[in-house]
Amino acid sequence: VEAARWERPRRRLVLVVAIAVVVILGVAIVAIPRLQKRVSSSSAGTIEWRLVVWQAAGRVTLDRPFLGWGPDSFRSVYPSYRPVSSGAISNLGTTVGDPHDIVMSAAASLGFPGALALLALLGTAAAACGGIARARRGDDLRPIAVGAALAGGLTALLFHYATLDTTPIVAVLLGFLVAAKAGPEGPVTAARHGWARAVALAVAGVFAIVAFASVGLVAADVGMRDALAANAGGAAWPSVAEQLRSAQGLAPWEPTFTWAIGKAAIQTVASTGDAQAYSDGRTALDAAHRALPLDDGVVYDQGYLALRLGVARRDPVPIREAHAVFVTLTAKDPHDPEYWNARGIAAAGVGDFTEAVSDLQTAVSLALGDRGYTSALARIRKMAAPAH
Repeated sequence: VEAARWERPRRRLVLVVAIAVVVILGVAIVAIPRLQKRVSSSSAGTIEWRLVVWQAAGRVTLDRPFLGWGPDSFRSVYPSYRPVSSGAISNLGTTVGDPHDIVMSAAASLGFPGALALLALLGTAAAACGGIARARRGDDLRPIAVGAALAGGLTALLFHYATLDTTPIVAVLLGFLVAAKAGPEGPVTAARHGWARAVALAVAGVFAIVAFASVGLVAADVGMRDALAANAGGAAWPSVAEQLRSAQGLAPWEPTFTWAIGKAAIQTVASTGDAQAYSDGRTALDAAHRALPLDDGVVYDQGYLALRLGVARRDPVPIREAHAVFVTLTAKDPHDPEYWNARGIAAAGVGDFTEAVSDLQTAVSLALGDRGYTSALARIRKMAAPAH
């Protein structure tokens, strides 16, 4: 009787909260110009990019449907499965570290058995959440809250990286459901389980911190995009650097914003050879590398920054430094065409056209149909002609 009496108000409260969240998000996007621009400018290219990656992920899985390719292998195999036409019709990247979909990631890494096991786990968690919600008192909204959070996390992971940076929250929520289902039937009294309430409050505090951090990330992302747009428009580096640091200050714990400062410096150094931009970029990339020691993308950008400085100033010293970086990267991951492309350009910069042509031929063979690599090879061959 008690549960039935609370059932209707509970459903009404959940519906009101859901509608309020949607309305608040809609008003925020319409009322805040920066958020409106952020949402409207990131749809078409992102959707096209993901469709290409998902198509390749399907082909990757079909080639090894039972055992998959192993964990963290998608970056290595993607260039061989990327649709040839994508390089010719768009600016889509030639390498991708993850399918940006948790189910496809499991299928590519572990085959269809792994993907089915993941779906079974998620289905079991959803069923457990429903069972717990029915078994608890009508005024107990915790199962619904956990279920909604789990659904939101999984929805995000259907379009985003499935990595250690993005999946812990889903693992925590799955753990909540398992623990709740394993507990005794009936209400849990505070007198017997006071520690459980303390833990719940601590977890709620963590989630609150994460919510505030998310607001900081969104604001920092908007500020960073504005700064990068100003940089692309030819704004002076001191002004751009100040905007970048201001945006970074909104989320100082996130190393990718530090990394973005280094990437922005690459563009300025390439066009002007600005010493201050190079110094700021080198400092930012060194800091990003300390925070992300296993990410070869940061190492690549460190080498590319040195390469751009050397080319802009016609200084062979930073070009040799860059070449050494790219040699290390190609040895570590010989299936990444971008590494071979950069290595070939660096080799040409120090006058070794034989290696340059060989490196660029490797890049072209790894990314058939990519116009960027093909034109780079043609340009280097033209430069090498007088040398022979």
